[in-house]
Amino acid sequence: MITLTAYHGTSQKNAARILQEGFLHEWHQKETEDGLERYPNDLGNGVYGYVESGLDENVRYLQSARENAFAFARGIRKVELKNIRILKLEIKVHEEKVSNLNDLNTRNEVVALYRKRMVHALAEGKLKYVASKHSRRNQIDGVVLEYLFKRHLLAQPDIVLIDSHTRFDGTLSNISNGNEVAVRNMKVITNIQEMEEI
Repeated sequence: MITLTAYHGTSQKNAARILQEGFLHEWHQKETEDGLERYPNDLGNGVYGYVESGLDENVRYLQSARENAFAFARGIRKVELKNIRILKLEIKVHEEKVSNLNDLNTRNEVVALYRKRMVHALAEGKLKYVASKHSRRNQIDGVVLEYLFKRHLLAQPDIVLIDSHTRFDGTLSNISNGNEVAVRNMKVITNIQEMEEI
């Protein structure tokens, strides 16, 4: 069993709802009367956050996980400064239910399938998903990962991890500013608490 701590940046209103009801499986909801689904985020469907070091405590990033959660709420979600809340998520997950895209073997398996199935996944995605800010910025990774998970070409994980560079302020870099997590199975979140200080 692996234990991780993740930080999720959100608004005061959403934080209150999450603390009371937990995370909702919003990505399963249909977006339109036509039955189209929401376009997946970068690592596929799930609740997103940042972890300090993922599964390797020796890795360092440009910003802390809490700083990334704050920057996400402020820069990506455009939450007003006074309304930003950071939630601390305790995650307990079996190692075999982690898709760690930083692990060389996992990465190579995903890349091989990605290359082989990308055209099919994107063609299906155009028919299946509603256009959104993710589709408008041509972020296709989530579409391909969902395709691979749903066809059981990759094992369905409870969480997906990857070192990433999130463009909080539009700045481009090839240096990772954090370890991003997408929690796909809400049952692995064992505790949620609001952080006193941001």
